[in-house]
Amino acid sequence: MILQLLGFPDGGFMPRRYTCQGEEVSPEIEWLELPSGTESLVLFMYDVSIPMDFLRLTTIDHWVVYNIPPDINGLREGIQEEEILENGAVQGIRYGGKRSYMGPCPLSGTHQYVFELYAVNRMLDIELVEATRKKIKEYMQDLVIEKSVYLGKYTKFRFSK
Repeated sequence: MILQLLGFPDGGFMPRRYTCQGEEVSPEIEWLELPSGTESLVLFMYDVSIPMDFLRLTTIDHWVVYNIPPDINGLREGIQEEEILENGAVQGIRYGGKRSYMGPCPLSGTHQYVFELYAVNRMLDIELVEATRKKIKEYMQDLVIEKSVYLGKYTKFRFSK
């Protein structure tokens, strides 16, 4: 299974338009070569560069999307805040309790953002109020067929006065 984000290379810097310093739109995402038996897809985006003492978090979830139909080959750019997407996928709960994409906005330094795509052998029957990355990962633990990872980086620009 291949995961691609069309706005930047794997391991590269994310364009400002996807961040808090730009338009904060979700990037266009494509996937190819889904494994046999895939009944749904799950997508997570999270920041793995959080200092250990920041709100006792080790990661911050920026986007949670699950029950993505396997008959589509990606997500368009600029997905809005809504629970159920037009393709039937569900946006789960990210940091801040919202159901939307949250662009990179590191307090300092360069942060690394992980995009994970999971091929799952069934649709996930999970309560919407529990649809966090942590709960979804627990729920789908024995259902994952394959996983693909893509990385992005971002450094928040400081503007001089």
